[in-house]
Amino acid sequence: MTGKTLRFGLAAAIVACMCAAVQRGSGQVVTNQELSTRSVRAEESQLACLVADSARAATGADVVLITAIAFHEVTLPRGTLDASEVLRCLANPEDTLVLVRLTGEQLRRGLEHALALYPQRNPAFLQVSGLFVVALYNPAQDVQIVSVKVGKELLDEKREYTVAMPMPLAHGHLGFARIWDKASILRDTKRTLASAVEDYCSTLRTLSEKPEPRILIRKAGDR
Repeated sequence: MTGKTLRFGLAAAIVACMCAAVQRGSGQVVTNQELSTRSVRAEESQLACLVADSARAATGADVVLITAIAFHEVTLPRGTLDASEVLRCLANPEDTLVLVRLTGEQLRRGLEHALALYPQRNPAFLQVSGLFVVALYNPAQDVQIVSVKVGKELLDEKREYTVAMPMPLAHGHLGFARIWDKASILRDTKRTLASAVEDYCSTLRTLSEKPEPRILIRKAGDR
């Protein structure tokens, strides 16, 4: 290989890397409504759901769980948003995503723990992907989980599911250690939350104006 050929090859590689970096940073999200994590510790957030969906796409997990403490409270205007703006909502964007094996029973208990302080703000409140949860709130007693679906199927408490979550949650922080521990960890994917969001937004994403709820909390007496 001549010096000229080597220099040309190196230049081509550098250009390819630069193009990849530009493409990765050019991801955008289109939304017709304001996106906020102001109430992320007490209710579902569409912005947090976008992050959870990014994590599921990056890992191929059945379910994603992310605690509210993983998010900064930010508000993004409606319109076209760059991935870098979405990343502002992450408190620890370099946290890696970990795959954990949980039974359906552990998933249900985790959801109960996340809703234990409802309607008060709770750093352990979970933002989810891959789940549809219906719960009943009665001020006189704890929130009760009425039903849970994983995808389109009812939760099977004896079945094992692959669940992706940031490393701190995989280690059981915020009281989740009573439900699972490090022994449940399958592997660290080495994918960060930030890289998952960037990849997910690398193609234009248009968010629904009226998304289906993932955690539906009904008050006792409501029909």
